[in-house]
Amino acid sequence: MFTKGKLMKKKVIRYLSNDEFNSLKNKINDNRDKLILNILYETGCTVNELVKIKTKDIDFGKKIIKFPPESTKSNKLRTSFISKELAKEIEKFTEKNSSQHIFTTRQGSGITTKRIRQLIQNYSQKAGFGKINPQVIRYTHIAHALEKGIPLTAIQKQVGMERLRIVQIYEALVPEEKEGNYDKFFEKGDS
Repeated sequence: MFTKGKLMKKKVIRYLSNDEFNSLKNKINDNRDKLILNILYETGCTVNELVKIKTKDIDFGKKIIKFPPESTKSNKLRTSFISKELAKEIEKFTEKNSSQHIFTTRQGSGITTKRIRQLIQNYSQKAGFGKINPQVIRYTHIAHALEKGIPLTAIQKQVGMERLRIVQIYEALVPEEKEGNYDKFFEKGDS
């Protein structure tokens, strides 16, 4: 079901393949819920960061979301890039929303982290993956970025992770190199 990396400090890194992620996305019919999944995936943000996003935190022209210091683990402002398509989806979604938060409950208050976790778990069960949490979506972003050859420093900035932690995840996700591969470094060219 899940693609699994190696153990990372006694913890298996779980993430979805491209096909699995698309399968999960296809189980979601609700526009708000699909938007939640897309923001989690494209930014690699945490659930806490997601629920605190306000309309004023999005620069639709530059296609970035600003995560204020009070919502990040590092207590530092960070920004994440989003696609042009996602920027348009968010803009369209927020036109109908008079709240300062992007995602709200029916009563108009900000959606909770607990509710986001429930949504992701419900849709993942419908997709046949069992219960997964939003952290799996974060790791999916990292794994897919690595597969596309995005530099570790760029991924680190996008998801707002400490350098050591992102390297540990990288080491857990990337298949082990076979012995002898480094011999190419020592080969002498014909001169």
